[in-house]
Amino acid sequence: MRRGFTLLELLFCALIFSSLVIITPIFSSPKFSAEKEAQKLQHYFYKFMHISKTTHTNLNISFKKKLIEISYYVNNKKITFDDGIFNADNGCSFECNIINSATYSAQWGTMSPAFTLKISGADDKEYYLKINVQGRIRILKNNDSEE
Repeated sequence: MRRGFTLLELLFCALIFSSLVIITPIFSSPKFSAEKEAQKLQHYFYKFMHISKTTHTNLNISFKKKLIEISYYVNNKKITFDDGIFNADNGCSFECNIINSATYSAQWGTMSPAFTLKISGADDKEYYLKINVQGRIRILKNNDSEE
């Protein structure tokens, strides 16, 4: 009668276990959804609009494919907020319907020009963040209908 496992059986079990430990994170890594990115961006814009109103400084919002930067100017010197860069290094990308920037006026509480930001996620879905002239932000599933 046998009282244990052979060395070969133990090595085989260790090989199976280690391969599962290596492969599992690859297949279970979370996909970043465009919806979550849109919600984060909505909160992000509202946060800086509030800062702009309380500090009476106009905001400049710059758009690139994977980056949105919020800054302001003091004595013609550009200053970017410490957390004023929204980087989509998680599989999402941004596409804006305006050339490259917009300005939020603290005095009037308006965005010029109004813009639509298309957010493409790693989950192959697209959401739209529409910011109108009055600074109202809506998240849309398709470009023309509200979610």
